[in-house]
Amino acid sequence: MTSDNVRLAHEKSIREGTLKVLNRLEAGRQSLRSILRDYRAENAIITTIFAGIEFLSISIIRFRNTIDFYLSRGSGPLNKKKLPSSTRNLLRIAIYQFYWTNVPLSVIIDYLSQLDRQCIPIMKRIGQVDIGKALARLSNEERLSIDLSHPTFLVRTMLDNLGENETIELLADNNNVPSSYIRPNLLLSTPEIIEEMNEIDGIDLESNPVEKGIFRILTGLSQIVKSVPFASNKVLIQDKASYLTARVLDPKPGEFVWDACAAPGMKTQLLWELMKQEGRLVATEINPARYQVAKDRSKDLGLEDVEWRLEDASKNPVENADKILIDAPCTSTGMVRSHPSYKWRLNKKSLFSIMTIQNKILEGVLSAYSRSPGTEIVYATCSILPHEGESQIDSVIDRYNVELVDIPELDRAGYTDFACSKKVRRLFPHTHRTDGFFVAKMRIMP
Repeated sequence: MTSDNVRLAHEKSIREGTLKVLNRLEAGRQSLRSILRDYRAENAIITTIFAGIEFLSISIIRFRNTIDFYLSRGSGPLNKKKLPSSTRNLLRIAIYQFYWTNVPLSVIIDYLSQLDRQCIPIMKRIGQVDIGKALARLSNEERLSIDLSHPTFLVRTMLDNLGENETIELLADNNNVPSSYIRPNLLLSTPEIIEEMNEIDGIDLESNPVEKGIFRILTGLSQIVKSVPFASNKVLIQDKASYLTARVLDPKPGEFVWDACAAPGMKTQLLWELMKQEGRLVATEINPARYQVAKDRSKDLGLEDVEWRLEDASKNPVENADKILIDAPCTSTGMVRSHPSYKWRLNKKSLFSIMTIQNKILEGVLSAYSRSPGTEIVYATCSILPHEGESQIDSVIDRYNVELVDIPELDRAGYTDFACSKKVRRLFPHTHRTDGFFVAKMRIMP
């Protein structure tokens, strides 16, 4: 085969694979990442083609709102929801390739003619859409939702709490590839392992004197993942926000620490590392599958002396701890850069359900430890929604004898107009190069 034929065959395989992934995503309840993992495991596929499928699938889901706006303008008498899901997803691929990667319309029409001819007139109309004119007819909230490809609820919430300029910055950054970070596992290695990693061809790491112990990966993520130190857990990839949240608890050697919602165990590892493997660390997790995976992996991370328990944190299964980390279940709206499908599964029902769980855990811990003065509790969520952060803290600070503790390690206060605003902290993708995170630190008073 000529090089052009090989390229065309690869492009065809990527489109076909992406279509299968999107169809599976629309048909079930699996996350996009898990579908991609399963697809690779089920198919004999070369790395470059899978990388293309992964990139194209994630990109289409990332910009789905905008893509579907084009689709609704081009579907004419056929409402896009009435199109068969396979046709709809094929058009999504075509729209992305036309508007985002500048594939000529003639090329797109050619491959559509081989796959689904009813797509051709729709795609021709889509190719003539004037997006600026179409968006101008919408309200500001709707326009931002389409233009920046986020649900209107998320846009409205950010406008209310950040203002328009910063909302645009945040949502635009959510559509970028996230920064990745690496740190040494000091249970199995030494700080010098980072210098060794930096000497590997293609790897370039950036240090920050303020954020010691974690390094931004400028280039070479794939080389790191393939390296022996990563395979042997001597270096770990962890988002900076997650890393800083565990450090806020500030566990000391000899203390009794409870990691209340511990899976997958990355913060648990860091807590034990900060404790210098001295004292007692109990990690609880309510989900059996997550518990088993985290417990099994903890041995590989060097956590032999950590106690793992399959428990419900809201029922206070651990008594007399000195410090408690509650990294509560949440909507994960702080992670939409790396998991764009998360923003499309957000709705009021799921949000209120998760908020109920968060409040149940927080109230359960505070109630159980209300007669244990001096106990310190860090409550955190990987969320940019005030419902899962400031609102939760405001709901408990007046009813329990706790004080909010300053967090000098983090520089940005919470959203304004909440009682806890000045004491709690937030991290954002567009300002901190991290996942979006909320962090509050409390101390039980006498």
